[in-house]
Amino acid sequence: MDLHLDGKIAIVTGAGNGIGRGIALRLAAEGAVVVAADLNAADAEGVVEEIAGRGGRGMAVQVDATAADAVDRMVQAGVDAYGHIDILVNNVGGGTAAGLVVQISAEQWDQSIEINLRSAFLCSRAAARLMIPRKKGSIISIASISGKLGESLIGPYCAGKFGVIGLMQVMAKELARHGITVNTVCPGYVWTPGWERIAEWLRANFTTMADLSSRQIFDARVKATVPLGRPQTPEDVGSLVAFLASEQARNITGQAVNVDGGAVMH
Repeated sequence: MDLHLDGKIAIVTGAGNGIGRGIALRLAAEGAVVVAADLNAADAEGVVEEIAGRGGRGMAVQVDATAADAVDRMVQAGVDAYGHIDILVNNVGGGTAAGLVVQISAEQWDQSIEINLRSAFLCSRAAARLMIPRKKGSIISIASISGKLGESLIGPYCAGKFGVIGLMQVMAKELARHGITVNTVCPGYVWTPGWERIAEWLRANFTTMADLSSRQIFDARVKATVPLGRPQTPEDVGSLVAFLASEQARNITGQAVNVDGGAVMH
């Protein structure tokens, strides 16, 4: 299937590693020019070097996606370099704490909402303002199946991702008349530092898990929860993002699509 991304300009936040890196590499492989944005400048530059090594094009931008001025500079850097923005992927996010809601501090709550929801708002707003005059574009946010089904121990993360899905639905309605599609991708079980923190909390609080490694706890959850029996990968997520950013998905908007091996079904 030809995804028609040749020459498209794509910003990917949190592109320096993990899911963001997988998305950036996949978009570049499909012909997009990738603006790899990350809080860690060295990580962003490393991804761009990897893209160039595979024959692709891109640039690195250091950004704090929770800061409005920094986000505006990120988007403007892409425009200054390439003239416009076709695709925005809001990938910045993650779990900042693991524990019961009654144990979470207000500061931990605020930090999680900022990194997951505020970042998606700021980046989407900045990109949409530039896409509207061109009457085209694609905004894709990475949420989670935990944004559809509440999970114990990650209350602030769930709240932020529920918010991302709702925000993207609102923007899909507001931007449809401008020819801009807005969708959400909801990964399932991807091994991340956030999941490692959850596993560490479980091991510390449940004697039945005390002798298990963090990865063993994660793998056991996958086996018990995912019908396909395997965790998801950054490449799995990147494949769906590339499709939603393509002309093949021009009639898909306002959707929150799972990549979870069947863990959550509708």
